[in-house]
Amino acid sequence: MTREKRPRPQLDDKILVSWNGLMISAFAQGAQALDDPACLQAAQKAARFIHARLYDPGRNRLYHRWRAGERKVPGIADDYAFLIQGLLDLYEASFRTEWLEWAVQLTEAQNELFYDPRAGGFFTTSSGHDKRLLVRMKGSSDNAEPAASSVAALNLLRLSSFTGRKDFREKAEKTLTLFGSRMRDQPSSLPRMLVALDYALGMPRRIVIAGDPEAPATRAMLREVRARFLPGSVVMLLGQERDRATLQGWLPFLKGAVPLKGRTAAYVCVGYACGLPTGDLETFKSILDGSPALNEGKK
Repeated sequence: MTREKRPRPQLDDKILVSWNGLMISAFAQGAQALDDPACLQAAQKAARFIHARLYDPGRNRLYHRWRAGERKVPGIADDYAFLIQGLLDLYEASFRTEWLEWAVQLTEAQNELFYDPRAGGFFTTSSGHDKRLLVRMKGSSDNAEPAASSVAALNLLRLSSFTGRKDFREKAEKTLTLFGSRMRDQPSSLPRMLVALDYALGMPRRIVIAGDPEAPATRAMLREVRARFLPGSVVMLLGQERDRATLQGWLPFLKGAVPLKGRTAAYVCVGYACGLPTGDLETFKSILDGSPALNEGKK
């Protein structure tokens, strides 16, 4: 009762794009692991809020925070990198290519604003963020939050697998090179970047499922993929016409990935070469469990 008579402490109720990007990743990954529609809905709701309130589509720019009906402060590298990561995870949870398309747009803005073309890596702020800043810093450690360069490097590699864009992979590799000595000498300081390094050392690996997203066979195949730890792989669903057209536009070789006699089919591709498709669930499980390309990190 006595405490109620004193002034209440101020409430920190701002909404940050960066933190919400991390949250979107968590919910999207939870939706995949638990097959929980509520997690997927939460991730999609947050992403749509950011798109509606904290994104300027005309300029292709993010704002940093939202509070009391106001968006303010230009987005920093963390906002872009963490949200792009969330959108990639959200695609693999929902298979709606609108999230991938937005991730590509934001990546182009991120590269323009923060990427260091001379040395690699990503500055925390853009060159015009605040004239009072004397030095543009680059985060160099994955602490309570990972460094923007670490997250961006992995995002670029994943997006290169989704889109076939070599420029994305080149920027990721240059970033990994910049932090190479630190990863060697102090690996515990950059665990997220080590994940990106592991991804970069392997061939692009794509698990492609062609079929009706709601078909029991499609859902069964997705459950088998999600039940396994398959580092360095991306999962794509060629289902709805619009989503299929987007992915095949980026990766023309996917035009040959079609259902088998109207039934859902799975293709496992390493680089730009795909193995024979299968519509049999047991065969697909044996491919996932037995393929050296998909299980390089499996002990």
